[in-house]
Amino acid sequence: MTMGEMRLLDKVRTGDEDVDEVLEALWANRIGAAFVSRASDAVEKVRDLLVPGESVSCGGSHSLSDCGVDALLGCGDYDFIDRSQATSPEERSDLMRRALLCDTFLGSANALTRSGDILNVDMQANRVAAMLYGPRQVVLVVGMNKVVPTLDDAVVRLKRVAAPVNMASLGKGAPCESTGECVSVDHGGDCMSGLTKGCASPGRICCNYVVLSRQAPNNDQRIKVILVGESLGF
Repeated sequence: MTMGEMRLLDKVRTGDEDVDEVLEALWANRIGAAFVSRASDAVEKVRDLLVPGESVSCGGSHSLSDCGVDALLGCGDYDFIDRSQATSPEERSDLMRRALLCDTFLGSANALTRSGDILNVDMQANRVAAMLYGPRQVVLVVGMNKVVPTLDDAVVRLKRVAAPVNMASLGKGAPCESTGECVSVDHGGDCMSGLTKGCASPGRICCNYVVLSRQAPNNDQRIKVILVGESLGF
């Protein structure tokens, strides 16, 4: 395999009805998908999708840290565009822009539905921008703890689990940091209301929402999901 060559994941069923339902939904959406039982196995699966010497980058992701993928990216085998190494805001911004054209971008998801929709929310949109367009390949490592039945459930998970926990780790002072849920949580049963309503705090991080769903034929398997049979991230 060479740089620029499309890397594909084989369609392998596991025999677990819950897992296979998600895998088949992702395949139907032209999103590559594979399952590993343990977080440590995700590193090898990701390694198989990378080519030494290619440019790689990632968004902020506790899931990547939890399973050791971030350590793989920085092992020296790849041209790692690492914004955490920036020594100034200007350099950090430049690295984030460069990441939009890397060979492979890695991240996770805030929620994944059983119908194969991937929900992410981002403050500055650099992470979701790279998922949408630019990098030749996007690899998302997602724990089974993030799988929900529907997109409405994904919004509720975002506002009751992912965002409050992330806000608490960042300490930006939005209300959910202390209350444990978004002020718009009552709108969680209505997907569009749940996405468009929220707090007006200066520290709000839920600014840009993206749902990755069915991909165009020319983007078949550009996005790949490594589904992990353990809890990763939040």
